[in-house]
Order: sequence, then structure tokens, then C-alpha cells
Amino acid sequence: MLSFLFFCFAGVAVLSAVGVVLLPNPVYSVLSLILTFFVSSAVFIMLGAELVAMLLVIVYVGAVAVLFLFVVMMLDISRVGSRHGLVKHYPLGVACMFLFFGCMVYSVFHAKSSAVDGSGSGFGSVDNVFLIGLQLYTEYAYAFQLAGVLLLIAGVGSLILIVGGSSGRSLKQDVGQQVGRSSRIKLLSPEVGVGVSDAD
Repeated sequence: MLSFLFFCFAGVAVLSAVGVVLLPNPVYSVLSLILTFFVSSAVFIMLGAELVAMLLVIVYVGAVAVLFLFVVMMLDISRVGSRHGLVKHYPLGVACMFLFFGCMVYSVFHAKSSAVDGSGSGFGSVDNVFLIGLQLYTEYAYAFQLAGVLLLIAGVGSLILIVGGSSGRSLKQDVGQQVGRSSRIKLLSPEVGVGVSDAD
């Protein structure tokens, strides 16, 4: 039963990941990405990595994917614009896909880890949160900081796309003209019983 559920979740993850690339509407692509994160977290739970599953839902679904969704909706990308010029990039995309897949297969069959020998000896009562944090902030500290810098660059780039790509349809203000305006506040002293008219 567990094997059946595992393959079901894995199959849905693969199909939704393919949908991220092939769906013409970018909003649907981001929603498919969110589904990929959810079913991947279910796979991690079945593998016993509850922390990774929790981080996948909280960080990626709750922050990154929602940020992608808002950016895509603010960019107002049409379906025609998203398809334009996509076919000419297929050979490069397929080459990168096979290269990445080959690296994954090589790492699975040739990786040698001295941290875990399969018996669990040496860990005692240490939980996986401590072990992951220890690896992140010691052995992979530079990669962890680099990932943060890349996220910062991606956020700044999205803002540049929003501001720079919407120059023809955005309403902008001239700050100098706005500050240099004469005051529109007029002090009046109306007569008693007369009040103030629109002409004043």
C-alpha cells in the first residue's frame, strides 16, 4: 500500500513538473509548481524526512511560489507572449535536461558518503533538524549564503521587470513638479449667515 501511494505521489509530481514547463499560461504554470511542491512534500514524509517536507511547504509554497504567482500576475504576461520564441529554445532546453539527468544518475550510483553508514550509530538521540543545520552552516555554508544572494537577485530582477516592463501603461508622477506646486489651501473668512460658495 505504501509503495502504491509512493508511486502515485511521485507520478503526480512528475506530471505537475512537466506542466510547469508545457502549460501556456504562466499562472497555471505557477499553480502546477505549487502542486509539485505539495506532492513532493508527501513523498518526503513517506521517506521519513519530515523536516524537509515541512520546509518545502512553508518556505517554497508559502513564500517562493506565492511570490512567483504575484510577480507573474503583476507582469500581466499574455498567452501569446509566453509562447513567442519558445520553440527555438527547445534544443538548448533538452540538452540541459539530459545533462542534469546524467549528473543525477551519476551522483546516485557513484556518490560515497562517510556521514551515514546505514546503521545509525554515532547519532544517538540527535534529530534531523540538528544534523541538517550542522551540515548547512559548516560544510555548505558558502552554498547556503550563495542561495540567499541568488534569491535576493531574483527579487530585485522581478521588481526591475515590473517597473521597466510597464512603462507604457503605468501612471508615473513628476516628483519635482509635484513638490513645486503652489499650495491649493485657501483660507477664507466667510460672513456670518452667508457661508462659502464654490466660486470662492
